[in-house]
Amino acid sequence: AAAAALEHTLAGGRAAFAPGLERLAARHRWDAVAAPLADYVHDGRSSRAPRRAMRPGHAARHGGYVVLRKLLDGIGLRDRPRV
Repeated sequence: AAAAALEHTLAGGRAAFAPGLERLAARHRWDAVAAPLADYVHDGRSSRAPRRAMRPGHAARHGGYVVLRKLLDGIGLRDRPRV
C-alpha cells in the first residue's frame, strides 16, 4: 500500500507540487516572516519585560544585599565581585 501511494505521488512529477510550493514560499518570504518583529520594534513599546513581584525570600535576600553593599561602599570597601 505504501509503495503504491509513493508511486502515485511520484507519478505527478514536480509540476503537481508547484502550486503548493509557490504558496508556501510566498508565506515564508522574509518580509512576511519579519513583519511581526518589525511591528513590535516600531510600535514604541518598551523592550523590557514588566517586572514581576519578588517572592518574600528573594526580596529579603535582595534587600540585605543592597543594604550591605551600601554599607561597605560607605566605609570604602569596594573590593567585591561585580554582578
